[in-house]
Amino acid sequence: MTDAIGNAISRASENIRNIRWFEVVQVRGEVVDGKVGHYQVTLKIGFTLDEGWGFGPGGCQSRSRPGRDGLV
Repeated sequence: MTDAIGNAISRASENIRNIRWFEVVQVRGEVVDGKVGHYQVTLKIGFTLDEGWGFGPGGCQSRSRPGRDGLV
């Protein structure tokens, strides 16, 4: 199962920078000839955004919210 988690993190890190944590949400597996063939994992992945993050016109923008200490 740790191989499945490692593969998921490795694959996600090809497209997502600054991965900080993960949570295993679901574990499944395939049985082949009465033995575990392989595991499948579903993960939540936490990451930090680069400073100055935001989208262009028509997309979401990062912004502070009043009363939230300027947190984004």
